[in-house]
Amino acid sequence: MASTPFSSSVRRPISAGARPAARAASRSCALAAEQLGAARADLLPRLNLTGAINVTDALIGNPSGAGVTLATGTPLISMPLFDWGQRFAVSRQRSAQFDQSLIQYRQTVTQAIAEASNALVSLDQGRLRLNSARAAEEAAETTARGSRAAFEAGIQSLADRLRSEQQLIDASLTRITAEQQAASAAIATYRAFGGGPAVAPEVVRR
Repeated sequence: MASTPFSSSVRRPISAGARPAARAASRSCALAAEQLGAARADLLPRLNLTGAINVTDALIGNPSGAGVTLATGTPLISMPLFDWGQRFAVSRQRSAQFDQSLIQYRQTVTQAIAEASNALVSLDQGRLRLNSARAAEEAAETTARGSRAAFEAGIQSLADRLRSEQQLIDASLTRITAEQQAASAAIATYRAFGGGPAVAPEVVRR
């Protein structure tokens, strides 16, 4: 019997967080956090220091014989007094957007974990069905060989031989269907862990 490349164990990626949707939600959450931090920083007073350094070379006839260096500094404190209400409203808006992005990220990761878990269960069930179908096909093939020998020896009727051949055909078809289902489950597991683009369920079932 021919085996499929999915009949062996499947190498699984590390995390369901590698899915494109989870990565996009993570980036959106990080951007919202950065915007919230900038909005909160706008509410705080700012301290600026301005200054100047003047250097004067020594003039001819100057008894000291050295230049003069003069440094001045002026601290400036700016406070958002007149537009503080507007800045506070922007901060609250950014905070709400961050909370929404965080909830969306958690929902996306939770859904990814659930889909990955279901895919692993389907993969394991498909492997068990495939092993059972192969064992049934081997048993049907053994029965068919015995039926052929008995028919040729004249101790079995043609109807019994045809019945055993039909059972072998049915077992082979069942094994082929199980191989297709196991392959689909392996592909779905690979995609559930971020290994490829998302595909509609009806496409996977084909």
